[in-house]
Amino acid sequence: MKLRLKLLPNSIRGRLSLLFSLVFGVTLVVTSYLSFLLFTNSNRGEFDTFLFNHAVDIAINLRLDAPPVSEIILEPAQEKKKRRLFSVNLTYAQLCDEHGAILSRSANLLPDERLPCSADDYRAALSTDATYRTIQRVETKDGAPASKPYRLITYTLVRRGQPPWILQIAAPLNLLELENAEILWFLLMLLPFSLLVSGFLGYWASRRAFSPVMRMTAQTAQIEVKSLKERIEVEESDAELRELGRTFNSLLDRVENTVAAQERFIADASHQLKTPLAIVRGELELLQARPGHSSETTVALRNASQEVSQLISLVENLLLLARMDAGLDRISFLAVRLDEILTEATTRLQYVARRKEIKLTSELFPFADQPEAKIDFEFLGDADLIRCLMENLIENAIKYSGERAHVTVSLTEYRTHYLLEVKDEGKGMSTEEIPVIFERFRRDPKKSISVPGAGLGLAIAKKISDLHGGILSVESIVDQGSTFRLELSKT
Repeated sequence: MKLRLKLLPNSIRGRLSLLFSLVFGVTLVVTSYLSFLLFTNSNRGEFDTFLFNHAVDIAINLRLDAPPVSEIILEPAQEKKKRRLFSVNLTYAQLCDEHGAILSRSANLLPDERLPCSADDYRAALSTDATYRTIQRVETKDGAPASKPYRLITYTLVRRGQPPWILQIAAPLNLLELENAEILWFLLMLLPFSLLVSGFLGYWASRRAFSPVMRMTAQTAQIEVKSLKERIEVEESDAELRELGRTFNSLLDRVENTVAAQERFIADASHQLKTPLAIVRGELELLQARPGHSSETTVALRNASQEVSQLISLVENLLLLARMDAGLDRISFLAVRLDEILTEATTRLQYVARRKEIKLTSELFPFADQPEAKIDFEFLGDADLIRCLMENLIENAIKYSGERAHVTVSLTEYRTHYLLEVKDEGKGMSTEEIPVIFERFRRDPKKSISVPGAGLGLAIAKKISDLHGGILSVESIVDQGSTFRLELSKT
């Protein structure tokens, strides 16, 4: 069953074309076979008619009042201009009485040979004007058997007051079989060509029949979250396609309503979550600023403030991911300067790096393969998202680097792309960790205790990279550090 399914084409159009070709092929074969049988039977009947007329022509010249002693003339003079389906000179003839004795014969029939003439042939001939059968062998004068079968007619000659005689004539079937063979070869050559044409026509017809479906598929593929108001053009001519189009449009209506509800929820959640958390953080900072707290209270307030700050960062990251997943962020692809964005990101994170006594440096390499070219880090993208991406990579490097380590950020321009590299001197990652680091909430249990975070920074960076058609990868060596590389194409 599985093998049979593998042999079938994958597409419905291919299966319909194959089915059409098979049905057409079987119909053509059966029709050709029946037509060939009808043609051969018709030819055989026409041949027998000509053979009967030839027997009548010969019988007219025979003497029936006494046993003829002369040989049978195969082609009387008055009949030479008649059309025949066989060569008269290659026919054989003999005249027999009621006992089967040969009374006369044609000159080309050997004296010791005879056409098959039995009592059954004689009785069968008496019941009708003539009987026909095919024989496979007739001896000629040189004793060689005929290479083709012969058609034998047994014709009754009625005599007044005397028992009837029978005239037998054997005509070669070579011309008839040659014509049948030509027709057969023509049909055999026609069949493959017809199957090829039918397959092409079947594919063309199925393609034409499915073209509205393919057009609807293409329209559906172009509808994204940003363009949910678009609808599929409904084919009014076909009831099935009209119903399919209306079903698709109804589904798009429900999807649009759901996405709109999600957009409203994200906007409301952003306001309802971020505002109270910001107020709580402000109140905690005010409490910390007041003197007179015990050491335990001071530590508790500081820890609570850090947790609230982390919670605010988590909410912002979750909302950012939700907007990007839903396509609601309305990304503005404008010309931006990557070098300026990198400078802003490193400047902002210098404070975080100094708190851990980490040296953070950034380098620019304009057109590395052509150093003499002018500086140009212009890129088409969303400045806010690219800044978020760079900050997440740099902050991640700072988090996982030890104190007094060195984090290096470089931006290099090539002919076809830009390359951002963030290199740290942390503990690195094993080959098993690397494939899953871009998953959401993925954190190493051994490092999560000492390093704050929720495991969303790299997931957000990967999402922003994908939105800009970039390639984000990582190379890491255990106990030596990691290098994150972001490749952004210029086109």
